[in-house]
Amino acid sequence: MRKLLITRTLATVATAAALAVLPPAETHAGAIGSTPVATFDYQVGGVTMKIPTGCMFTHIIRGEGKNITYQNAGVDCGFVGSLNAGFCNWCIDFTYAD
Repeated sequence: MRKLLITRTLATVATAAALAVLPPAETHAGAIGSTPVATFDYQVGGVTMKIPTGCMFTHIIRGEGKNITYQNAGVDCGFVGSLNAGFCNWCIDFTYAD
């Protein structure tokens, strides 16, 4: 029994020492998300604009550490929303913080 305990302890210490000398793994960061857009109205220059149901805002980010290597964002519509002629004068602004 004592021999088994010593063997396990030595194996654990050897494994921990081997892992301690390995180089750190590269960090990879990424995210993807979509959120549904409920129907809502807004006014532009006195004209009421309606955002249709069936639309999703989607945002994708890929990178390493604090470096972004790929980013894409957009609006995808289906069902009733796909019958709309589309959004006009829309813009997506990104704000980055450290």
